[in-house]
Amino acid sequence: MAITNSYKIICEYMPPDISKAMSLVTDKNSSGIDEVRIRLNLPVSFIMSGKPCFLLRSGQVSRTVDMADLVTANMNDIENIFMRLCKYSVHSSETELRQGFFTIKNGIRVGVAGEYNSTGEMLKKVTSFNFRVSREIIGCGNEIYNRVLNSGYSVLICGRTNSGKTTVLRDLCRLCGNREKVTLIDERREIAAYSSESFCFDVGTMTDIIANLKRDAAINSAIRTLSPGYIFCDEISNDEDCTAILNGHGCGVRFVSTVHAGSYSELLSRRPIARLLDEKVFDYAVFLYDENMPGRVSGIRRLKP
Repeated sequence: MAITNSYKIICEYMPPDISKAMSLVTDKNSSGIDEVRIRLNLPVSFIMSGKPCFLLRSGQVSRTVDMADLVTANMNDIENIFMRLCKYSVHSSETELRQGFFTIKNGIRVGVAGEYNSTGEMLKKVTSFNFRVSREIIGCGNEIYNRVLNSGYSVLICGRTNSGKTTVLRDLCRLCGNREKVTLIDERREIAAYSSESFCFDVGTMTDIIANLKRDAAINSAIRTLSPGYIFCDEISNDEDCTAILNGHGCGVRFVSTVHAGSYSELLSRRPIARLLDEKVFDYAVFLYDENMPGRVSGIRRLKP
C-alpha cells in the first residue's frame, strides 16, 4: 500500500509548522487518513473513515475543536502551499487554476477553493486545499475481476465520494493489463501517476497509458491507434464521454469505467449514463460501500442478458 508514501509527499507541500506536526502523526493514524484539509485561519483537519479530526502540535489528533494546541493555517501558510503547488510559477499553472485542482506526485489530487476572477474562469485568491490521499492496494480488485471481468464483460464501478472507485479501478487495470491489451485513460494523471520518467503505480504489463488528455479525445485516439481489448477510464460524466464510449463499443472494445452513483436508482438518474445503459454498453454495475468501507463491494447487478 502506497498510502504512507503519499502522506509523506503531502507533508512536503506544507510550511514548516504544519509539516512538523504532521510528521509527528503515528503511522497507525496516518494510514487511516483519506484527506488532508487546509483552510484559512481554521484548524488543519484530516478526514478519517468519513469523519473529521483535527491536528495537534504534538502530532496527536482530536475529534473536537476545543483543544488549545490545534494547528491553524494562516494566510502565509496558504500562500506557501499555493506557491509550492504552482512550482513557484503562477503563470504556468493557469490550467490548474481554471479547473480547480492540481495533481502532484503519486497521483495525489489537490482540490483548491477560493475567490474566482470577475469572469468566473480562474481562481485569483486561494483560501483552502483538499489533499486527497492516493492509495495502491494490490488485490482489492480480485473479487470483481474473478466474478465478472475475467469473463470478458464491460463493467461500471459505482460509488459515492471516497468509496475507493479509483483505487479499485487501478487494481482492475493491473489485473486485466497483465493478461491482454488495455488502454488506460488517465486524464488527471492520478491513476498510473506518471512522475519523473516512471509510473508510480502498477497498472499492468500490457497497458498503454494516455494521460493529460480529455477522456473523449483519449478514448477516440486509443480506438484509432492502439487496438485495445479494454479501455479503462475514471469518472465518466458527460455526453462527450458517452459518445466516445459508444464509438468504442461499436468497434468491439470493452470498457471498465467509474461513475459517481451510490445506488442503481442514482445511476439511472445520471442522464449520460442512462444513455449507455440503454445502448447496453455495460454488462454489470458493481456498487461499493461508502467511505467507511472504501473499496469493498456492496453488490453486483447484471445490466443486460
